[in-house]
Amino acid sequence: SGGGGGRGMRVVERREDLIKAVEMTRAEAGAAFGNPMVYMERYLQKPRHVEIQILADEHGHPIYLGARARSLHRRHQKLIEEAPAPFITAETEALLLANSKALFDAVDYVGLGTCEYLLSDEGELYFLEVNPRLQVEHTVTEEVAGVDLVAAQLAIAAGGEIPRGGEARGHSIAQRVTSE
Repeated sequence: SGGGGGRGMRVVERREDLIKAVEMTRAEAGAAFGNPMVYMERYLQKPRHVEIQILADEHGHPIYLGARARSLHRRHQKLIEEAPAPFITAETEALLLANSKALFDAVDYVGLGTCEYLLSDEGELYFLEVNPRLQVEHTVTEEVAGVDLVAAQLAIAAGGEIPRGGEARGHSIAQRVTSE
C-alpha cells in the first residue's frame, strides 16, 4: 500500500501460496518503502492501462485532456505511452471521463491530476489511483491537447486561471529508455 513502480507485486494463483506471498511482499515493501502494509486485489491477465488528466483551477474551469495509454510494459513499468489511447472506444472514453469528473468534482479538486485505470479484455474498467501531480509522461498529453501542463500547473498554484491551449491534434508516443 505504500509502494509503487511495480515493486512488491505478487500474483497468487493457488490458495496454499497466499501466506508465503504476503510474507515476501511485506518484507520487500518494508525494506523498499518503510511500509510493510499490503492489500489484495483481483489480478487481470492482460489489462490495458489507461489514464485521463484534468486541469482544474479555483475559478471553476476544469478541462479534461483526453485519454492516454500505457501500451507496452515490462515488469509493471511503462515503456511506451501514447495519446490518444488507440484502443479506447468513444463509449469507454466517455465512461473514463464521467468517472474521473465525478471523482474530481466530489473533492473540489484544484490542480493537475491524473486518474488511472485498468481496462480488462472484457472492457471492464477498474480504478487504480489518482496522481495529483505532473507525471513524467505529461509531454504526450501536451503534444495532443496543445496545453503546456507545466505553465498551467504554475498558473493554478498562483491562483490564476488555466491558460487555454490549442485544439486537440494528432497522435503522440513517448518511449522510456531503461538501463537494461
